[in-house]
Amino acid sequence: MVRTLRPARSDDAPALVDLAGRAWADVEASIDAILGSPLDRLATPSWPAHHQAVVHGVLEDPAASVVVAEDARAVITGFVASRVHPASAGMSAYGEVVAIAVDPGARGSGTGRDLLDRAVAELRAAGAPVIMLETGGDEGHAPARALYESAGFRRLPIAQYWLPGASAQDADGRPRTSGDGRAPPVSSRDATWEAGSMPYISYPDLDSLDPGDREIVEYGRTHSTPRPESQAIRAHVPAVLHAFTNAWRTTFLSGVLDHSIKELCRVYVSKSIQCEY
Repeated sequence: MVRTLRPARSDDAPALVDLAGRAWADVEASIDAILGSPLDRLATPSWPAHHQAVVHGVLEDPAASVVVAEDARAVITGFVASRVHPASAGMSAYGEVVAIAVDPGARGSGTGRDLLDRAVAELRAAGAPVIMLETGGDEGHAPARALYESAGFRRLPIAQYWLPGASAQDADGRPRTSGDGRAPPVSSRDATWEAGSMPYISYPDLDSLDPGDREIVEYGRTHSTPRPESQAIRAHVPAVLHAFTNAWRTTFLSGVLDHSIKELCRVYVSKSIQCEY
């Protein structure tokens, strides 16, 4: 298969987001199955929003290099993102392959290996003394692990453990469960769980939202404001989501006061009341 590698452009973003959704679908299904409810949606309320955040995050990071692969028709069939992290106390500088994705239709063509080799070459040229990447140990990541190990990467056994946090715990700090011992469903709008006087408000299924409402919620995820968790909860009632978002846009994104001054005021208030946001 004829393919070309080139630096990504900002206008590649929509194609890369779509590609990420296709390339990572099996992996994401595997992660959701392993975590189960409610951890799957507590960890990642929306995979499409995650794709947006990853792609825009690397494209907008001045320290990152993003390379795309194109076939003979100039259709993007894969991409890889990498960057060098500076040295810190107790740790040397290191290069990282931040993300890699290959369209399912291009798997087995050598596209993934070409992209990985390009990222490694760039990191070495940038002076990275060591290069790392992260992937999963589940079956969904098996093809990725085979690719990395064939390129000479050495696997470091690391285990990750996940537990519901404050939003899914009872008053004693234990994970909330239903009568049969199962954790409460997160995606159900009918689920009502209480710990003392603290109500549990579920996240909606973001994929089922109206496209306009989903765009509002995903704006919060990709820009970190308005707070995405709060926007997701407001999406239970579209009228509330719209009313808050319109007021927020009027207050923070328009008006006669410069936005940077309004942001400074927001940070000052947040620090004053110790809301840590």
